[in-house]
Amino acid sequence: MAYRVNIVDPKASSGKAKPIQYLNAAKIACKLKAEEVKSVFPNVDNRHLPYLCMDMIYQFSLLVDGFGLNPYREITLVHDVNYKNNRVEAAWPLVCAIEIVSSSYSRSHISSS
Repeated sequence: MAYRVNIVDPKASSGKAKPIQYLNAAKIACKLKAEEVKSVFPNVDNRHLPYLCMDMIYQFSLLVDGFGLNPYREITLVHDVNYKNNRVEAAWPLVCAIEIVSSSYSRSHISSS
C-alpha cells in the first residue's frame, strides 16, 4: 500500500520509509470525503478507496505498536522480489516465510523440533 500513497516510489521494487509516513497519509485520507480520495491518491485501486484511512492507521499501528518500531526509524519496504527470474509480489506471508527459512535462530529451533 505504501507505493500507492507515494510513501515509496510506485515504480521501484523497494524503498526506504518511516512508519510516521503511514500516519501522515492516514491524516490526509481520513479528512477526505470518499469521493475525494482518488484525486489525492490516484494510485489506490478503487476497491481500496473506502478503506484507505483505516488501512493507513492499521499499518502505522502494526509497525509502531505491534512491532515496536520507532515512528521515525527508517525501514526498507519491499514491493516485489526476484524469484527464478520472475517478479513476485512480496506479501506478508512471503516475507514471514523468508524470515523463517533464512534465520539461523529459526533453523536451530526447527531442526531441534
